[in-house]
Amino acid sequence: MTPLTRRDFLRRRAIHAAAWSLSCGRHEGGGATRGAVLPPNPHAGRWMGDDFTLGHRLRDSLHPPLTGGVLEAECDVLVVGGGVSGLTVACELAKMGRRVTLLEQAAEVGGNSKSAEWGGIAYSIGAAYFTKPVADSPIDTLYRELGVMDRAVRVSHGEVFADGRLAHGFWAGSTAQGDAIAATRKVAGAFHRIYDERYPEIPWTRATAGWTREAFELADRIPFSRYLDEVGVPADVRQFCEYYCWSSFGGSSNEISSYAALNFITAEFGEILALPGGNAGVAQALAAKARERGVKIVTGTAAGAVRQQGKGVEIGALSAAGVHRYPARACVLAVPRFMAARIVTDFPEERGAIVAGMKWRAYIVANVLLARRPNPEWYDAYRIEPLTPETAAWTDLVVADFVASP
Repeated sequence: MTPLTRRDFLRRRAIHAAAWSLSCGRHEGGGATRGAVLPPNPHAGRWMGDDFTLGHRLRDSLHPPLTGGVLEAECDVLVVGGGVSGLTVACELAKMGRRVTLLEQAAEVGGNSKSAEWGGIAYSIGAAYFTKPVADSPIDTLYRELGVMDRAVRVSHGEVFADGRLAHGFWAGSTAQGDAIAATRKVAGAFHRIYDERYPEIPWTRATAGWTREAFELADRIPFSRYLDEVGVPADVRQFCEYYCWSSFGGSSNEISSYAALNFITAEFGEILALPGGNAGVAQALAAKARERGVKIVTGTAAGAVRQQGKGVEIGALSAAGVHRYPARACVLAVPRFMAARIVTDFPEERGAIVAGMKWRAYIVANVLLARRPNPEWYDAYRIEPLTPETAAWTDLVVADFVASP
């Protein structure tokens, strides 16, 4: 199997999840109007985010020993994590003839690519869009096999909110004045060239075009804020990048590696595609294909310990019913690094130290019903007003039914 780079991964999933998602009342052929009778909301009063009950039981050791419990059937590969990456790995391994079991701690697969529905509107509660795959690439082939490319719609990007108003053509300098117009266009050109000619792949390999190992390590140690200083971005671009870092990474440009930030933000200069309900459509198609190929998908089960067992591995997991043990010849962890550090026995000490030094934050995706449709409309637009993290209400807005089901 060809190693998966982050550029590949971006073509499978959204570049980021928006901080707000607006459901604007398009249903039964028309927009909501004052006094209209709206469909009931089945999600009212419900928490739509992830349920970490099992994870917290594992964290706090509120469970029986993971060396006991029910011994499950052995498989060739056990995949931990049912997000887009885990589903893709499971799907491709099954295509190669492997017996695959996938464990997902949530009640449904999808990771941060899930959706919900209100009044006939499918809306994203996580990842919203992806970049168009290179023609005839493995990802393009996979997407066409899944039917994703037949349903995906090209959406505009480059809209921002400035002074409380929607502005199109941000990267053409629409919000700038004087010399800042040319400066904004210059930055846009530089980002576009990076995406086309020397995209900063994660993980870095010798095949990463335009980046030596030394250049990669240097850029990875320099905060993105310093990079923005060095290239002399105008004030509006600086604000856009700041909001982008908070939305994509949950941190300021001063905390984010230049290499990682460029990996994200330059991908925005590719062609952006979206499905109704966001990237949940990709996850659902992958899950259906994985099951068709014989993958056993087990939801509501959280892996708590991965340890060597003879020539293979054994994974101790926890569900509402109790402890389960899954023997396998190999295990793939499609989970965040902090989770891998917690559940893998004998996790490398130097990598554990990196994880221990990481900062973690959370943000909320809020779905808001508007009384009438916004005019003009947009798909995803960022704020560029001065950012105060302690008081900022939102980073970007997504109109949920901009990409409507046919």
